[in-house]
Amino acid sequence: YKAAPGMMLIEDTIDMDLEDAIAKLETTAESVGWKVPTIHMISDSVKSAGYDVRPVAVIELCHPELAGMMLDDEDGRSISPMMPCRVALYENADGTITVSRMNSGMMSKMFGGVIASGMADAAGQNEEIFNSILGK
Repeated sequence: YKAAPGMMLIEDTIDMDLEDAIAKLETTAESVGWKVPTIHMISDSVKSAGYDVRPVAVIELCHPELAGMMLDDEDGRSISPMMPCRVALYENADGTITVSRMNSGMMSKMFGGVIASGMADAAGQNEEIFNSILGK
């Protein structure tokens, strides 16, 4: 139980402000054939419930060909609750920004067939997109 978060999530701190990081991720994703269907400002959503939290953005990433390949497969549709791929950017108390995402590469190994190959491919491409703000 205690090890699961460290295995299931990947987190990195970046030297960039939130707005610039969002813009860079969106531009980079679109330049390599990914779509950005929605950017959720979760921190804004919880204000109506009385919570004033530091900024949190969840960015959806979709690669139509990879998604189509998995959704076209009868067994592949089971992965649809995890679609599109998501990355969270959030501000910490010290003002730094953390990039948080599922470890899709590791998770892909738990599936077989088209899901495993599609998730692994998506994970690799996503990490290349994230590298644009990680300085790698």
